[in-house]
Amino acid sequence: NLALHLTNTLLVFLIALLLLTSFGFSSTSLVARSALSALVYGLHPALTESTAWAVGRFDLMTTTFMLFGILTFLYLRGHIIVRTTIISMFFLMAALSKEMAATFPALIYIVDKIQHKVTIKEILSKKEHLIVYGGILLTGIGYLILRSQYMPKMVITNALLPTPFDNPLAYFSLIGHTAWFYLRETILPFSSVGPIHPILEAQPMSIGLAKLVFVLALTTWSWIRWEKRGLLVIGFFISLLPVLNIIPLTIGINIGHDRFLTFPLLFPALLVGSILIPKQLPILRLSTILAIIAWLGLAFFTTRTVVPSWKNNLILWAWMTEKYPNISYVTTNLVFSAIYYHRWEIVEPLLEHIKPTNKDVFSITYKAQMLIRTGRPEKALPYVKRAQVLLFRIENNGMNSAPLVHQAKRLVYNTTAETYLALGMPNKAERFVELALKNDPEYPWANLARSVILYCTRSDAQYKTVLANALQLYHPGARKKAMSLFRKMTKRCNQDQLAR
Repeated sequence: NLALHLTNTLLVFLIALLLLTSFGFSSTSLVARSALSALVYGLHPALTESTAWAVGRFDLMTTTFMLFGILTFLYLRGHIIVRTTIISMFFLMAALSKEMAATFPALIYIVDKIQHKVTIKEILSKKEHLIVYGGILLTGIGYLILRSQYMPKMVITNALLPTPFDNPLAYFSLIGHTAWFYLRETILPFSSVGPIHPILEAQPMSIGLAKLVFVLALTTWSWIRWEKRGLLVIGFFISLLPVLNIIPLTIGINIGHDRFLTFPLLFPALLVGSILIPKQLPILRLSTILAIIAWLGLAFFTTRTVVPSWKNNLILWAWMTEKYPNISYVTTNLVFSAIYYHRWEIVEPLLEHIKPTNKDVFSITYKAQMLIRTGRPEKALPYVKRAQVLLFRIENNGMNSAPLVHQAKRLVYNTTAETYLALGMPNKAERFVELALKNDPEYPWANLARSVILYCTRSDAQYKTVLANALQLYHPGARKKAMSLFRKMTKRCNQDQLAR
């Protein structure tokens, strides 16, 4: 991830070097301004998430390919077919990395307009433009065909968020809040960096609508007042279109994510590099320079401060729980992480209030896991039975997304199997292991549990084959731990066999 981020920073520098020439800067000034753009991009605290968290790889990859595509468009002149092929290839690779690349054709036009003041009429009348833009559009169509073939459900929406049909004012208010969120995270990201950005349900609808009007006014004013610099502002918002909740996103409780800014930050970085203050205004010139230096200093300090919090999930969610102690999504992630690291002193207080009558399947099941792994499987039994009832309700509720149902099944089936194994009931555990494998055939723990059941219930050596296959599903660094877990789970069977 870090290598990709450094590559992207270098690409921003090279794009700035080529694009800012159209602003009329001297060669010396051009290099300094391009370096400033790269510095603003490279140090931006919002990019901590995409760089430090494995899940940000998608955002980094699509950014890398889109930046290479823009750089090729700016640098490679002549050889129309070669140029079109390379740009189209980068566009396809970006789109296959993440859907954020859908705005690439429009952004190529923005870049072309900044560099050459090209018009739609020129694109339609000149052969070179027709080939390049036609190739890019055909690539986009090809991507859509591929996607429809292998991912038939083209769009997954969040049914809990408003749509323009059922509540248009709330829908446009949400878009306003989302656009404002990304604008704020771009300009002042110092206190809000992190994986959680809750949707502001408490704010009046009118505030969201006012924010949307402001963003539209800002874009229009920038275009009229700044021309080329205004196009950079427009490019920023165009690149954000896939994540502005125009199609309501399925990102949990969040209005947006910092990592979604990985590519769009190109445009604010270029805008900073293009700032021009006349020498006749020395106070404004000095103030601007000092403001940029202060921003870079704060960005560096924020990034250095925040990076250690992404060391592992336990540290990350403990940090988020401090910021948002009343959000169950956050505390649930902390519980999951603490269970993974066997930090029962963290788990116990967080789950103390959870009873078998609780209505949250995840909290109920995590409580069962804690009881099993602290040597109290008999107390876990009522929790897993309640979890099965809740799972049935989730499966039959049409409002729940397929990923949520899948996750709930995995958790409940495997935890129930673990409970029965800990109680010395492998025959009962077997049913739930089979259900877990049906839901997710390559889930490592379920395959390991199957080998334990075979070891406990059969006299043949079939378990060895299943165990070997199960270990292959684990990450190489986790196989020793998995083997230790196998021995621990089969210990109860050995004791029962000796007793018999």
